[in-house]
Amino acid sequence: MTIAPQVSQSTGSADDPDRARAIRGAELDRREAAVREAELAQADRSAAFAIASSVQAELEARLQEVELRERELDQAATAFEWQRARLEGVQAEYESRREALAARARELEAERTTLREEQAQVEALRIELEQRVQAANGRAAQRRRDPMAISEREWWSKQLGTPLEAA
Repeated sequence: MTIAPQVSQSTGSADDPDRARAIRGAELDRREAAVREAELAQADRSAAFAIASSVQAELEARLQEVELRERELDQAATAFEWQRARLEGVQAEYESRREALAARARELEAERTTLREEQAQVEALRIELEQRVQAANGRAAQRRRDPMAISEREWWSKQLGTPLEAA
């Protein structure tokens, strides 16, 4: 705020009252201009303060949004890491089960091979036994006599005693 210097008034001139009024008017104009400048400066400061406070409020709101987003991202990252750890656990379990199943499949295949070999041995023994039975039956059939005719049986049944009895 600028205040203009006061002008000294001179006495003895006819223009004094007009001049005094002009000086006073000029002084009032200067003071009014100074007050307007001060009001404008105050208005500028108020506007600047209003803008600054609105910018401050906007910045605070933005900062809160950023902090919220940061918390959300931290939660998402934590959830992601948890899911990754869970996935690794599931993958490890899957791999161990797969390996166990593969080992069990190998064991079953070996057992199946053993069973096939044993079945083949049993079948070979069965065939050999059948051949032996057939061979024995063939030899027994060759040794066996023809059965007696009914008439011969009747004759022996009518004889006294036994046929090989000593007399």
